[in-house]
Amino acid sequence: MSLIFQAGRFWPTVLLFLSMTACSVTSSAEPIPPTVHYGEDMCAFCGMIVSEESHAAAYVTPEGQGQVFDDIGDMVQYYLTKNESEQAPAFFVHDYESKAWIRAETATYLHSPELHTPMHSSLVAFASSEKAEVLATSLQGQLLSFDEVMQRYQEMAPMRMEEGKEDAHPSD
Repeated sequence: MSLIFQAGRFWPTVLLFLSMTACSVTSSAEPIPPTVHYGEDMCAFCGMIVSEESHAAAYVTPEGQGQVFDDIGDMVQYYLTKNESEQAPAFFVHDYESKAWIRAETATYLHSPELHTPMHSSLVAFASSEKAEVLATSLQGQLLSFDEVMQRYQEMAPMRMEEGKEDAHPSD
């Protein structure tokens, strides 16, 4: 009788462990970018309509909340000014050539005043650093990592606030 009683107490523990394991597997799944309805969705930062796929950006919070933006610079500014979560979201940008979503953290960025972007950040993203280098050479642009883009906007934040230009981009 005591063996059956002990076995009966064992199963709830096993089931609890298995359910916790299942939850942790699903929550660590690779995040996907939110669906963007071009020509309809509004940029979370500036409120303009997101219309150009090659410049659109987005992020998804750890809670699964998606935010869409019409320009890479707007996504960075929004995150830096509105970030209330301790965990960083999954950032997404479009490859400038293929227009496919790519993780922003792995992209190579090109900044050039010759690039005309919706909110004048003059930033585009590439999945391939080689392709970014080719365009950078022809446009006399600067290649940046995601961390460098973030740092650039963080450094510009105090100047934008002093000037009263909360939506200004580093290229302005």
